[in-house]
Amino acid sequence: MYMLILLLCCSSRVSGEDQELILKVDPLTESCFFEYGSVDDQIVAEYEVLDGGHGEFDISFTLTDPAGRILVADFKKGGEIHRMYAKLNGSYKFCFDNTFSAFNTKTVYFEIDIFNSTGLEQTDPLIELFNETLKNVANINTTIRHVKEYLDYVEAKQKMSKVDHAKSRRLAEAIFMKVNRYSFFVLFAMIFTSLIQIFMVKGIFDEKSYAHRMMSFLDY
Repeated sequence: MYMLILLLCCSSRVSGEDQELILKVDPLTESCFFEYGSVDDQIVAEYEVLDGGHGEFDISFTLTDPAGRILVADFKKGGEIHRMYAKLNGSYKFCFDNTFSAFNTKTVYFEIDIFNSTGLEQTDPLIELFNETLKNVANINTTIRHVKEYLDYVEAKQKMSKVDHAKSRRLAEAIFMKVNRYSFFVLFAMIFTSLIQIFMVKGIFDEKSYAHRMMSFLDY
């Protein structure tokens, strides 16, 4: 398994455990990354907008093959998971586009994995054993591949659920702050109105007060 490492204008292939990456895309900008893939490699791309400011939890995403053909084009989405197989050898381009937003910076969680043609590490002893003892049963490798793909999909959905929880918590905190500000404004208005009422009532009974003179003038 190979993970996308944040790079600009270059790419590299590394092996190891999955990594969860966070990217900030400024307004009116586009951030692009490259990852090398071979024919029949499986490409799994997933992303989720964690924060966008002013409730804009969306971003545009494109995936382009080495020949320049656009394989995926998402416009202003909050998140998505894409799975496909590489048809060409070369660098695949992944872009996050925030040019449609003039003021809001988008915080994006994303993970891009590229698996070899078997869906497992080729040096896995279990795969070597199957290839040696069951080399005439071609559907065994296919079955293992499908099981591994399904497990990867379940793991991805669990990660996306965790990201959704974090986004919901951010939204709830933002709403809580707005309610607090509105409550303070209402409280201030109530106190101010009460003071005016007290002043008016008191002035009615004070012949020298401005309020009493105004009331007397209205009586005429």
